[in-house]
Amino acid sequence: MRKAFLTVLMVVATIFSANAEKINFASLAPNKTQGTNASADNMISAFNLVFYSFDGGENYGISDYFLNPNGFGGEFNIRGNFESHGNYNFDLALNYTFEITKKDDLGLYLVLAAGPSLRLQDEAEINSKGKIEWNEKVKFDGIINPRLSVTYKNFMLSGGFFYWAPEFKFGDDAATGFNIALGYSF
Repeated sequence: MRKAFLTVLMVVATIFSANAEKINFASLAPNKTQGTNASADNMISAFNLVFYSFDGGENYGISDYFLNPNGFGGEFNIRGNFESHGNYNFDLALNYTFEITKKDDLGLYLVLAAGPSLRLQDEAEINSKGKIEWNEKVKFDGIINPRLSVTYKNFMLSGGFFYWAPEFKFGDDAATGFNIALGYSF
């Protein structure tokens, strides 16, 4: 029940963020020394359908990217594997976007994103009678997602490496793979 409620809550938050007002961060700087590209006027916001592939499994989800060429932005993902005792994650990341090229309606960007992830997952425990009981646990993880993003008019295609560190355990405990996202800017 909690999973369903949180999933609906996250979807509603995603929908409302797609029409969020753009703030001109450059005008907030006291000395206005930010670069000409690093402003909310150039910000790219895209709502995406995303596929994640890991060793031993996949996740599917939706995301909202806020890319600020040659500046900082943010993003969040809602993803899960939709198995009966699988994971559901809510990722919130800070990103930095390097504008590689921009010509007319076509743009190519390198995006480096990292941040925390809230995970809901069932864990099996054996009770005193020897039966398996599933208990829902909340975990805090970390993610790192360097990727390339291509924009054409209102469409975005992104793909890259995805590093998921359960409970911030890096190394052998981490899940590595790739993700690919197809998005549209409203």
